[in-house]
Amino acid sequence: MSMLNRSELASFACQVAPLLGTQCRALPDDGRDGAVRIVDDEGRALVLYQEEAKPQRLSVTVRLPEAAEAAGLTVRPVTVAAGCTPAHAAAHIRRRLLPAHARVLAAFQALPTGSADVSGDQGADAGEADSPPAAVQRAAAALTAVAPACDASDCDGWVIGERPSRRRSLPAVWWQTARSAGATEQAGNGGQAMAPFLADALRRAGLVTTEPRHGRWVFFAAPPQAQDEPRYTVEASPERRASWDVMDRHTGAKVRGSGDQERAAYFAESLNTEHEVRQELRVASLELPGIQAGAEEEMRLRVVAVALARHGLAPYGLDAVDHADVPGFLVVGCSNTPGQVAVHRVLDPWGSGRPEPCNAGAGSAGRFDRDLAAYARCLNGPGRRAIVDGEHVRVQITETA
Repeated sequence: MSMLNRSELASFACQVAPLLGTQCRALPDDGRDGAVRIVDDEGRALVLYQEEAKPQRLSVTVRLPEAAEAAGLTVRPVTVAAGCTPAHAAAHIRRRLLPAHARVLAAFQALPTGSADVSGDQGADAGEADSPPAAVQRAAAALTAVAPACDASDCDGWVIGERPSRRRSLPAVWWQTARSAGATEQAGNGGQAMAPFLADALRRAGLVTTEPRHGRWVFFAAPPQAQDEPRYTVEASPERRASWDVMDRHTGAKVRGSGDQERAAYFAESLNTEHEVRQELRVASLELPGIQAGAEEEMRLRVVAVALARHGLAPYGLDAVDHADVPGFLVVGCSNTPGQVAVHRVLDPWGSGRPEPCNAGAGSAGRFDRDLAAYARCLNGPGRRAIVDGEHVRVQITETA
């Protein structure tokens, strides 16, 4: 059997990618001639290739972070028949390769220096005041004050590592969960729900970050010494022809992409305006999903929102979440009662009130009550007491540390 040519392999990868996840996409691979990458929405990459000695077989491996490879960690490739169907290949990848990949990443994170051993470029304009290890230490300290780190045991937590962006690895943080999706997990097992709050914590520590609007990871870096030029610029994509990337010059990461150069320029201009406004107001975040507008600086509200997001509950206003299908929580301050906040359950177009069965469908009121009960369960704990009070949850906070 003759080897597949590059276009045939790329076509096969494009058929396999959607079977592995709705956000997976196929790209040329720059690390191996003739190979094709499949990249998911968290930046993880699979590499499909053939060897001349075995033209009848198609090999699939994973692209590990550079620091993991330097630590001697590897994942053994799996092989399938070159003439197999995309569904057959996807089944082998899910059953054999992805679990092995997850085990290796868990082993890497468990290494004593795994979280702090971050290499890669910081971007041409990243500041020199903090080296990458120093920036990682600042990030770890800031995140520890918000939520626990993932320790590779059966718990959820943040992880500092590397993520690929424009063919290089950059420092990033993301929220990782060890448990499988359950009835109360609505936003990618907490990964996407926690991303805005991780970014907010890093900015409050003086670091610069990307805005995690369409993914679960946050690129970060030390602030640049000079900020004269626009932060966001448009560059031709090295991965796709006739495509344009919006680049964050402070972190070195790609934040958006478009096949229309004018549209990419519009994205960059909007992000630059947002950055300038945040600088003028001297705030870490102009808005945070799940928190009352204009109250982002209230620590009590952020503490409650993080407690819910850690359980995978979706904050209202989270990008890429359709709140006509998935309810979102909204934390509101109680100005008349110190130390108390209210949590509302918002579902479009009904708002925060109990949906009427005749309009919202049978069982909607029951789901409303179950969601409020889930909010209260998540929030009860040391320093917090939560009870369902009519159409919202009332939370009394005795401490915010």
